[in-house]
Amino acid sequence: MYIVLILTLCYNIYMSFEQLTRRMRDANMIRERSVHEYEKDLGIDVVDLAVQGLMRNRKFTWYDMCCGDFNAGRDVSYATEGRALCVGVDVDTLLDDPSHEIAKNCRIELGDVTTYPLPENVDLITCNKGLRYIDQYYGRAVMLDTVRNWRDALPAGGRLIAEATDEASWYRMPDYLIESFDSENLRWSNGCQVIDITT
Repeated sequence: MYIVLILTLCYNIYMSFEQLTRRMRDANMIRERSVHEYEKDLGIDVVDLAVQGLMRNRKFTWYDMCCGDFNAGRDVSYATEGRALCVGVDVDTLLDDPSHEIAKNCRIELGDVTTYPLPENVDLITCNKGLRYIDQYYGRAVMLDTVRNWRDALPAGGRLIAEATDEASWYRMPDYLIESFDSENLRWSNGCQVIDITT
């Protein structure tokens, strides 16, 4: 039993990007999320955060990790008339050609969210219903490093919000992730436990 688990973990860690993409595509992943899902699951209004950021700083940069088809990015782009920069990152998408902008100043970049190099000027990083797949395909150490790297990539005043536990689904985030963050960085939103960090 333990040998099988160890071999599975090793395979997941060392599989190629192409293999990971193929497995994700076959996994019936949650891909289509509008901004309403972010409000329900994460307890945030991304459009309002973008508008407020544009009013304060005349810019707003949002990176959504494990973005799926990034419908939420389109929503924010339309609501801000393309003034907010919206970038979704995922290993795969069902869009025919994700390599171009899907709306004004809004695009999807295919890449591994565990190693994706974030720029220095990000205002908001989100991950809605994506941590479960990092945990499943990469394991504990990579999961923790990924969330910490996202947090460390934020400038002063930046914010990281990620769904950790969804009571309505099969997924329960392991205690090791929850215990890695201070209690003030954890809250509940509509049955979802959320990591919420402002730097």
